[in-house]
Amino acid sequence: ASELEAKAAALDATSQLETKSAELTRPTEPKVKDDCAPRGSSGARAATDAWEAAANAAAAAEVEELQRQLKVAQGEARRLSAAADEWRRKHEALSQAAPFEPQTSDGADVPAERVGVEDLALRLKAAEETAEKHRKATTHWKQKHDQIKLLHGQLQRPALSPGGRATFSGD
Repeated sequence: ASELEAKAAALDATSQLETKSAELTRPTEPKVKDDCAPRGSSGARAATDAWEAAANAAAAAEVEELQRQLKVAQGEARRLSAAADEWRRKHEALSQAAPFEPQTSDGADVPAERVGVEDLALRLKAAEETAEKHRKATTHWKQKHDQIKLLHGQLQRPALSPGGRATFSGD
């Protein structure tokens, strides 16, 4: 919406610049008419001519600046128009696409309004509890494994009899 407002503002500024440019390029009538100056007064006529020349030069400079601003505004209007068209295309594509529906870890659909911070906090707590259970189970089974390895090692070594002879268990 702000892109469209900016585009409208740029187009409005462009039309104002075009109007001002047209006003300034229109031929103007001299402010001081010849019949107001005393007859034979070439100094007054020269001053009027100099004033008109200065006014025309200033108007021409202003027209050039306004034309430059007009070109910049037209370029900006084209850029904003292209951006607005792109956003309209994206909006149209998204409005035609299927709505996004988040899924839980077990694959069940959950309505978007039910997924909140509280639900995520509960899921996190459950995941942390599960991780702690797994850590405890891992420690327990690691100890069991070490005990079995120790017993296995003891069974592999021949036991020495009191007479110094090796005897094997199971013999």
